[in-house]
Amino acid sequence: MGVVWTAHDERLHRTVAVKQLLLQPGLAEADTDEAKRRAMREGRIAARLQHPHAVAVYDVAEDDSQPWLIMEYLPSKSLSAVLSERGTLPPRDVASIGMQVASALAAAHNAGIVHRDIKPGNVLLGDDGTVK
Repeated sequence: MGVVWTAHDERLHRTVAVKQLLLQPGLAEADTDEAKRRAMREGRIAARLQHPHAVAVYDVAEDDSQPWLIMEYLPSKSLSAVLSERGTLPPRDVASIGMQVASALAAAHNAGIVHRDIKPGNVLLGDDGTVK
C-alpha cells in the first residue's frame, strides 16, 4: 500500500512517479525494520523487470525512515476507474488489456517475480493506449 505522486527528476530531466510505501502503524521496531527491508528488496527485484507492459522501477530509496520507489510515469487511469466511468468495456478492449497484462505477468514469472496484487486498481490504461 502506498501513495503516489508525480515528480520531476532534475538530473535526468524527466517526469517520474514517486511512491511512498506506507508502513503499518503500531508495529514493533523490529517488525517495522523488517517491513522496510522487505519493501526495499521488492523494489530492487521489480527494477530487474524490463517489459513494455510493466511499469519500470528506476530506483529505491529510504528517506525519513520511509521506503520510496522511483518509477516510470505513465499518464493514465486505472482499469478500476475506467470501469467505474464507462461500465463494461467492449470485448475487443477486454481481450487487448488481458493480453498485455498476461504478457507482463509472464515476463515477471520468467524472471522469478510474483506480483501478488493483480487487480483492476493496479492495471494502468495509458492515455496513449498502453496497458501496464
